[in-house]
Amino acid sequence: MESTPPPAPRPVRYMPSYRMCSKNPFKRELCEYEMKRIVDREMRNYKYDSETADQVCQTLCDKIKETVKNHNYDRYRTIVMVSLGEKALQDFDQNLGFLVDPENDKYATYVLDRPDLFVIVAVYAVYKE
Repeated sequence: MESTPPPAPRPVRYMPSYRMCSKNPFKRELCEYEMKRIVDREMRNYKYDSETADQVCQTLCDKIKETVKNHNYDRYRTIVMVSLGEKALQDFDQNLGFLVDPENDKYATYVLDRPDLFVIVAVYAVYKE
């Protein structure tokens, strides 16, 4: 006598979850506070040196990005930019252009302005669906 195989299990059905907003949205004030804390601490005794400026920028970027990622903002891709320069009677102009969604994309900035140097930090939180 030949036995019939058991019926295949029915697929589990879930309700559609079309959540389009973040459960943990980007908080600009908190990021600006963290950027200020990190930059002020790291640049306290720094004297501008063109040989080490790129390494200092990379270190600041890494520390800020790690701190922002620790806040676990879901559905955001984080971009950190740091500009460091010496004040020596020259002008500085920085422009950045890309398409943003004003409803969802966020940013935070901090500027450290001392008589001998300047640091400009920008964190962009680009919403991803």
